[in-house]
Amino acid sequence: MTRELLFDTNIISYVINGHSFADLYENYFHGTIICISFMTEAELLRGAYKKKWGQSRLENLKRFIGRCRVLHSALKLSIRGRRSRIFPAKTFLMQMHG
Repeated sequence: MTRELLFDTNIISYVINGHSFADLYENYFHGTIICISFMTEAELLRGAYKKKWGQSRLENLKRFIGRCRVLHSALKLSIRGRRSRIFPAKTFLMQMHG
């Protein structure tokens, strides 16, 4: 069974930008459905536009986001997200839908 994990903006940013911290999270990405919140999606795009990424790099970011499962606003996402940078998305969805 493929696991789903919710990743915070900073972790996705480490991976996209090739930061040395990305190595700490590498094992979480293998065999995983990458989930991000709608806010992470917005923050990644805002950062790319703010830093004036070129068209090619911006398209790569959009393709990456397109491969992610974007989770939309919910109070339980906000409450759960403040406690952790990575956690099983299934746990979030179970809590959200009760």
